[in-house]
Amino acid sequence: MAEQNEMIDILNDKQKVLTEDWTQYWQQFSSYDTWQFWLQIIFFITPLVVL
Repeated sequence: MAEQNEMIDILNDKQKVLTEDWTQYWQQFSSYDTWQFWLQIIFFITPLVVL
């Protein structure tokens, strides 16, 4: 049982690190203050307006 709890703790720690990495990635490359984000919004909205 102790081994199982230890493994769960390790997995939880890895998950926390991974979540922080994804958040950092999103803020750096996909946040609303990047030009790529606004380009995607334009590509999405333009066809809707045209229709």
